Amino acid sequence: MKILYLATFITESGGVAKIVADKVNIFVQRAIDVCIVSTNDSETETFYSFDNKVKFEFYEKKISSFIQLKRYYQFVQKVAFEFNPDIILVTDNGIKAYFAPCFLKNRPIYFEVHGSRNNLVLNCQNKLKDWFILRITRLLSIKFDGIILLNSHMQKEWKQRQTLVIPNFIDISKSENKIFEFNKKVIAIGRLSSEKNYQQMLQIWRKVSIQQPDWTLEIYGAGEELYWNELNRNTNYSHVIWKGLLSQEKLKKAISQADFLIHTSHLEGMPMVFLEAMALGKPVIAFDVDFGPADIIRNGENGFLIPKGNVQQFEKKVIKLMSNNELLQKMSRKAIQNTDRFCKEEIIAMWFSFFVEQSNCGEK
Repeated sequence: MKILYLATFITESGGVAKIVADKVNIFVQRAIDVCIVSTNDSETETFYSFDNKVKFEFYEKKISSFIQLKRYYQFVQKVAFEFNPDIILVTDNGIKAYFAPCFLKNRPIYFEVHGSRNNLVLNCQNKLKDWFILRITRLLSIKFDGIILLNSHMQKEWKQRQTLVIPNFIDISKSENKIFEFNKKVIAIGRLSSEKNYQQMLQIWRKVSIQQPDWTLEIYGAGEELYWNELNRNTNYSHVIWKGLLSQEKLKKAISQADFLIHTSHLEGMPMVFLEAMALGKPVIAFDVDFGPADIIRNGENGFLIPKGNVQQFEKKVIKLMSNNELLQKMSRKAIQNTDRFCKEEIIAMWFSFFVEQSNCGEK
């Protein structure tokens, strides 16, 4: 079998790039050929490790008009003609991705959704433009052969009848989590961009640090320079440390040395960082936004789900975990147990069942 991926920012450190890397490495090891077409990459060297059997095609030109969109899909058509895939998976959730079925016909094409469709209009101030973007993308999405979602909560955004739920998986050894150490350290991980809502995180931390001055917040990630400069300029209080981008091994160590993770994003799909933290015994406190947090966090067991925008409740839960080592240790154990639901072997088996079904359909 051959799979063609249409992706974006595949060389960067985001969660989608990580799960795509983890999956395709397994696919090629099991005799599946994989080719990835990616846009918006600033370089061709990938942050995550990909098997050397994975083929890459980078489209470096700007896509901001219909003519440029057409040229992009002419490039993809050429790649598809030469590679001859059995199936196309679209992990690029930007506007251009919705046009894929219009240009790539005669092959099964599935939209692999990793976030809320509302992310398309997150920073748009024009309500008419918002409505148009959401309307046209919904109509275009119907043209896909199916939509692959990360959890059942996401189904309310899609009118597409053919939907399939395949969660992300985690593959981190849990053998290290027998000893619980309390280091008075909170961690936050994610791309430095406006949808991650770091402004509110810093607002929360400013209040928390007044009551808990011995605790430190470490923030890991890279992203938009202007956004980071603004955040850094407004972070005029102590115990917030910007750590930048680390390798996977160093980040794993940083997570293991923290007590718990906080996350204030406006929108999510299925945050890989939640799974990575919980596999290392770290509870998570996050806003209950569309659509991923509620699928991973069991409120009061392995973390806390906070009603969206309720800063005061978020502050109280952070302080509650800081003040109660017994509760923190109990939640840590539950966090480790929770990741069993996202076992690599079971999730990969779901993917291969899907591929077998596609092969059978192609033979009819």
